[in-house]
Amino acid sequence: MKFSKQVQTVYEVKAFNDKPIPLDGLTFDKWMKTFGVSLDSMKSQWGLEDEDLRHRYHIEEDEENFNEVTDEIEAAFKADIGHKFNQWIGKFKYFKYPLTLYRALGLKDVKELKWNKLGTDWSDEIKSAQVYNTYYAPWGHNTFVVRVEVKKSDVDWGPTIWNNLNESFGEAEQEINLRPGKKVKVTGIQHPNDKWEAVSKVGTI
Repeated sequence: MKFSKQVQTVYEVKAFNDKPIPLDGLTFDKWMKTFGVSLDSMKSQWGLEDEDLRHRYHIEEDEENFNEVTDEIEAAFKADIGHKFNQWIGKFKYFKYPLTLYRALGLKDVKELKWNKLGTDWSDEIKSAQVYNTYYAPWGHNTFVVRVEVKKSDVDWGPTIWNNLNESFGEAEQEINLRPGKKVKVTGIQHPNDKWEAVSKVGTI
């Protein structure tokens, strides 16, 4: 699946059910139900075929018992994604607030920064703050990294978990999605020369 399609499908799922999801007490099944996704939608939108999963989980082909093989694939996939879900939840539960997050922006000049629309996609790890969608950035852009502090209620756990479960980019991007319209404290901007400029200003997601 092309990256542009991945981006599109993330927001298709988000639009399906945009309820705030609290992290406390959240289980894999509860997250799927609340967020409005199924194992089939995950496989479809992540470009995974049952035949590929059969090989991944070392499940033998059995044409006479096709339904049993399908059920075995489904169970193995759910166990796999459920395990990843628990790992991510384990990470998120250790977050301390206010939480420091980073977002890389492709701009020609820092003056182009839109303080009233900083964007929803952030990372808690500065090394993961990169300009991934370069086709949205102007030609000849420079990379600026914005640093903010956010509250727990600012985080949108539904798409955050969804994006991190995606094996194509979850580990690399370590994404934390914030809820649009939230006010956050901007504490710094890293310029293309890697030097940080101290900032104390309120911005809007």
